[in-house]
Amino acid sequence: MAEIEDRETFAELLSLGVKELKLHPDYKIKRKKGEDSSLGQSYIANIANELGVSPNTIKSWIGQMGLKYIPGRIDDGKLFGIIWIIVKKTDIDISWFSKLMETTSIPTLKPALPAWVSSCLEKAKILGADNSFGAPLNKDIEEVVKKYFIINFRLKLILQRNILQYITYQHAGQEFLLEDTLTWRQFVSG
Repeated sequence: MAEIEDRETFAELLSLGVKELKLHPDYKIKRKKGEDSSLGQSYIANIANELGVSPNTIKSWIGQMGLKYIPGRIDDGKLFGIIWIIVKKTDIDISWFSKLMETTSIPTLKPALPAWVSSCLEKAKILGADNSFGAPLNKDIEEVVKKYFIINFRLKLILQRNILQYITYQHAGQEFLLEDTLTWRQFVSG
């Protein structure tokens, strides 16, 4: 069981992730005209079904029922299950995962490392294709970890390179090559 050490922040962060799922096609509810909307079908009900909990449980986790209903602890499998669903089906940043883990008693690594994220996601308990609860497939976990670390790492490098080029080209109204600037910075700092 994971102890929730900062319940309010935990609920806020988890709520952000759950709201991201609302936009995912797997969780959109298509109501038909004249259909009874009291059946309880919602994106939260769909998430709850995948985790094997009630929709009210999810609502309490995200603080929708009020601060006093946010639990003090959550089963690790269920916690990592909802995290798995969020990170697999949304583009939420890996820093969200780290911040969420910091609100619990689960030891965290800063910065998050692929092996640590992978080991956390292996503990997820979700409804599988065979209608039994268990961990996600290893190949699925690998895909998610690659998405967050390889793609985000490349994006970070591209952004850093573009910012550095912008700074370089704006210096004293003169243009310098990126390699020259890097060499100059190494010389100055070295």
